[in-house]
Amino acid sequence: MLPGEPSSNDPHTTVQINAPVSFIYESFLRQNPATGVIEPHVVARWENLSETEMVLHVRQGVHFQNRPPVNGRPMTSADVVYSLERIRTNDPRFTRRSQLVSVAKIEALDASRAKVTFKEPNAPFLTYLSDHYNAVVPKEAVEKFGSLDKVEDSIGTGPFIFERSTPGVGGTLKRNPEYWQKGRPYLDGATWSAITDTGTLVAAYRTGRLDMGAEFWGGVSAEDKQSIQRTNAAMQFLPVPEVRPNVLDMNLTRKPFDDVRVRRAINLAVDRQEIIEIVMGGSAQLSGPVGSRLFPFYAIPEAELAKMPGLRHKNTPGGQQDIADAKRLLAEAGYPNGLTIEAEGSRYVYWINLQPMELAKNQLRKIGITVNISLQDQTTLFAMEERRDFNFHSRGFSTAVEVDAQLTIRHSCTGSRNFGGFCDPVLEKLLAEQRRTLDPEKRKAIVLQAQHLLIDKIPQIFLFEPNRFAVMQPWVRGAVPGVGLAFGYVENIWFAK
Repeated sequence: MLPGEPSSNDPHTTVQINAPVSFIYESFLRQNPATGVIEPHVVARWENLSETEMVLHVRQGVHFQNRPPVNGRPMTSADVVYSLERIRTNDPRFTRRSQLVSVAKIEALDASRAKVTFKEPNAPFLTYLSDHYNAVVPKEAVEKFGSLDKVEDSIGTGPFIFERSTPGVGGTLKRNPEYWQKGRPYLDGATWSAITDTGTLVAAYRTGRLDMGAEFWGGVSAEDKQSIQRTNAAMQFLPVPEVRPNVLDMNLTRKPFDDVRVRRAINLAVDRQEIIEIVMGGSAQLSGPVGSRLFPFYAIPEAELAKMPGLRHKNTPGGQQDIADAKRLLAEAGYPNGLTIEAEGSRYVYWINLQPMELAKNQLRKIGITVNISLQDQTTLFAMEERRDFNFHSRGFSTAVEVDAQLTIRHSCTGSRNFGGFCDPVLEKLLAEQRRTLDPEKRKAIVLQAQHLLIDKIPQIFLFEPNRFAVMQPWVRGAVPGVGLAFGYVENIWFAK
């Protein structure tokens, strides 16, 4: 299921990836959705030569799908090198390039081995190799098609092969008969549907039109889960925290957001609890710069966040003080009578891209801020972000299941999704230090410092970390939806009917 038609299906560039892409492409490694353990995949093993050198051993017998121009040829270390180099392309379109900022050199030693040399020790690298967006792609496909934006140009090593699609409707995949895991996949094929509203989605589950959905691609809220259960008691649900902290993003290169006092005032006035209750039906938790459910070891605990100015309940004395302090900060910034802010929104995913801003609009009136929201289609809005031609909008940020990704991609000076232009030299030093720190306790202390700095500087208005439910019909077997792998290991899914 898709909430709409994505502008790109290229795993290395898209921020709104098409669900079937995860059936077609494969990442270098995989993070087990049930245990969180990083496991070999098309890279069969890795070898640490030193703290700054690693050799990746390519799995033998892996072939690309038998479609031109690749025609089923074997995957080699050259494909690993090409794909990693492409991911770190210095171009705004490559939104995960920040993940490989510590890489100095990537080279093929022979057909089965690729060597990665780092500028310094790199704690998160293996996690990045397991990010499902960081897939192995064939060079000749990119050269022939110019990009991999069209789903029909998708050629990977995965268990399913693209067959056909109709924009705005859906499409089909067929089983890859030469898939390297013998006997897999179990299913003969897969179909996907573009469903743009929640009511239609719920009805599709009730009638059996959809077999399963998860996260961005058919996952449901707690409220919709209860609605489906009332008529379909045997339906399977699995709670899955999303790697998508939701925020109000601000363009810090423009007034009034270049003034930290204005950002702090907005932060104090926004009522997260109301947003969580209305947008998520209570199925979410407060989030700072790092989500506490996804990263309980590294994140500021939710109980501690709930006591902080701006994040505490507005119906408490502290919450009321937040409103008074917000008005004072606006006056100090030169807006004693309030101000008007132009904002953007999109209905592409209403609860991510518009609804939180609609609620914040009403909440900010209490401190004299008027927010005007102009609606954009999602493709236009993403293009505005890349040009840094936006003001203020609601969005989520999908990342790898890695604390470095949560911090670096959005907040580093050169972060590939730092659309707001935040840049702080102290934070840069902390980010570099945690990335090269291999001891978990020492790394945790640095990560906590970085989070507190971000809460003070307010580059974004941190809102919540969503909990959504994966949905599976009673006959679905073998699916283990998890964080970062929405459908689990898709080659293991089968139907008991």
